[in-house]
Amino acid sequence: SFKDKIIHNKLTAYGFSFLSHYLDHFRPDFLFIRGDPLIRNKVPETGQFYLIEALFLVVGLLSLIKNRFEHIKLLIIWILIAPLASSMTYQTPHALRALNMVVPLTLLMGYGIINLWFMVYGLWRKIVIGLVVVIFLFEFVHYMESYYVHYPKRNPLAWEYGFKEMVEKLGKYEHLYNNVVITDRYDQPYILVLFYKKYDPRKYQPQAILSPRDKFNFGTVRHFDKFEFRPILPEEISKSENILFVGTDQEIPKNANIIDKVIYPNGEIAFIFTHK
Repeated sequence: SFKDKIIHNKLTAYGFSFLSHYLDHFRPDFLFIRGDPLIRNKVPETGQFYLIEALFLVVGLLSLIKNRFEHIKLLIIWILIAPLASSMTYQTPHALRALNMVVPLTLLMGYGIINLWFMVYGLWRKIVIGLVVVIFLFEFVHYMESYYVHYPKRNPLAWEYGFKEMVEKLGKYEHLYNNVVITDRYDQPYILVLFYKKYDPRKYQPQAILSPRDKFNFGTVRHFDKFEFRPILPEEISKSENILFVGTDQEIPKNANIIDKVIYPNGEIAFIFTHK
């Protein structure tokens, strides 16, 4: 019907989706509490800014409006434009794609700190400064511990940990087999194998055949040289002659002939090397 065409159409569907994705970048939990939903773009239990900086942002914005700062329009326009590109994608909020938000928000927070300084006097100024310094130090120590201690153990796969070690071990075994099958359970492994093997681009490029795009609109390379990248079926290992399988703990049977492993910093298994 005409009513349905007016309400249910591509324009309204995409429009509401875009608006939802756009507003995601201004959510307090994204900015100050949990950060980017993508593990690779965040530090555990940390927002894009320290929580104390939410106070500076509010004070800065209110002071900007009250004092009619000369460049208020530029700052506001900058903030509003910054997440536009990220809002057109399906992963939001996205810290990397909305990186342009950092500068205007930081300027606002700096302006908030200056105005907060002039808002309090005497003993209250000392109390406020003391509290801010203590909270800043706490959040800084928390961030550093989360980044250097907890992050590598909790989310090693976020930065493709284990591929370098896996390729180094491949160097010891690959010449013993006609083919090597490597699991594609972790992203697109062919890129990392090429990188860590320092494979000659002139040799690789004639072999590069991109697969059809998946549901995320990504293609991949399934094989080059003696390497094949795909899921590994547990039952095929015992039936395959002269093939080295490099898979995950979920793909390799417990009774398989295991010849080597790569272990994550948290003690879990990243890769298992096996053959018939």
